[in-house]
Amino acid sequence: MGEDGDSRGAPSEQPGTAKEGNKKSTKGKEPIGARGKGFSTLIRDLRKDLDVNFVILLETHISGVRGERVRNRIGLNGSFVVEARGQSGGIWCLWDSNFWKVEVLSHTFQFVHMKIKDKNKVHMKIKDKNENQRLLIAVYGSPNRGYRKSLWDDLREISRDASIPWCAIGDFNAIICPYTWKRGSLAERLDRGLANPDWQITFPGASIQHLPNLKSDHSPLFLRLAPKASPNKGRRPFRFLAAWLDHPGFDDVVNRG
Repeated sequence: MGEDGDSRGAPSEQPGTAKEGNKKSTKGKEPIGARGKGFSTLIRDLRKDLDVNFVILLETHISGVRGERVRNRIGLNGSFVVEARGQSGGIWCLWDSNFWKVEVLSHTFQFVHMKIKDKNKVHMKIKDKNENQRLLIAVYGSPNRGYRKSLWDDLREISRDASIPWCAIGDFNAIICPYTWKRGSLAERLDRGLANPDWQITFPGASIQHLPNLKSDHSPLFLRLAPKASPNKGRRPFRFLAAWLDHPGFDDVVNRG
């Protein structure tokens, strides 16, 4: 299953932005983002290693038919996509529909707001159907301060209306410490997860792990809702990976692992 979202309100490309197929600007350089060599193989390997069934990818640097081909190779049969605009933005939400029923409630070029239901009801003792649902927001905050302000306004409005567990995760482009983003000698924490008290009460064993950055500018975030289970003990818990994997050497990293 696949559903592509638009990018309402997305800023247009800036002058000088490299475009797909521009031989002059890309000659001698490996493509970045989801265009990179071995990208889909890396994501499949990460899914296998971490037992992940929900993936969010940001700043994908690819769109249209080429993006669809990459998503198909990743091997998850559920998707919602906010297309990249040239080298700007792009949000891919990919999941295993055998585990998750996903309803997209709203989206802009900076976020995708989803209601998700666990088809296997793994993590909770369900008293009624409303308990088997939670809100998840995939966030890509614009570097533009004005656009980013509108993102926080949207998140505040969503949080006020939320009556069930709610979590936002991604690249907020808001600086706190410690660091998960590094370029040269500059390191800043831009990537994080936020949750309301209902989420924390419902998933007391949840944790976010900052994975090695694999030579990317960003460290992938790994959200686990339940403590790691012992081998062969019941069904696998929900595992979620929000990855910014925009370096051409991913396949080499996987092979070395």
